[in-house]
Amino acid sequence: MVKQKILATLSNITSVRTQVDGYRQRFQDLKPWWPILIPFLLWRGKRAYDRELKAVGVKLGEAALKKAQEQHKLEQQQTKLIETQAKINQKTKKGRN
Repeated sequence: MVKQKILATLSNITSVRTQVDGYRQRFQDLKPWWPILIPFLLWRGKRAYDRELKAVGVKLGEAALKKAQEQHKLEQQQTKLIETQAKINQKTKKGRN
């Protein structure tokens, strides 16, 4: 039982090693293209990064704008509350006098 598992594991390792060697060989076949391929991949990666950063920035900007609007509404409500409280205080002072 254990021997079969060990043999199965070794055969898996052999097949994985064969696949890795195949990928390595294909990569070596691309070696003459490296001066073109690597800058191209870097450029594409930078573009994708900038696009994602912009998308996240827009989302953060929208969230900040929404928060600022909510804060402004709260300040307006607080101002109205203070004004109303002042009017009530003036009316009660007039009623006492």
